[in-house]
Amino acid sequence: MPKRDTRAEIATAFKESVRKTSLSQTRVADLISELSVNRNTFYYHFGSKYDVAMWIFRTSLAAKLRHDFPESQLVSAPFSSTGAGKDSLPYYVHKETGARTLDTSGYYKALVATVLEDPISTASFLRRANTNSSSKLPKRSSPHLKTTSTLF
Repeated sequence: MPKRDTRAEIATAFKESVRKTSLSQTRVADLISELSVNRNTFYYHFGSKYDVAMWIFRTSLAAKLRHDFPESQLVSAPFSSTGAGKDSLPYYVHKETGARTLDTSGYYKALVATVLEDPISTASFLRRANTNSSSKLPKRSSPHLKTTSTLF
């Protein structure tokens, strides 16, 4: 019998709930009841419904980045703040085009494609999830690198 992918099941139920109602009306208790999982199981995987939203977005972006760029150019960080899932998801691309110059156009294309892929659920919760998520990406800054970006 294959192992149950609880994280993916929670994410799917979450997306459906947000599509049917809204983010503010989506409740963790409803997700738990619908999936017949223990409350502790939900909180083992995610800290809140906003973490579910960020996980959906981050995994979609990671898949797009992995498809479009070699592993050597990807910048990754662990997603989970709860300790579950030790998976490291790419969240940015480090592509040098010259001395002290980065090309960020491919990253922005992947970012836009990820958002446009599922605009209903992405747009409805990303705005709020970004400010409320307990899983923060590490800060990246380099005063020595300029960035160039051409979207299309």
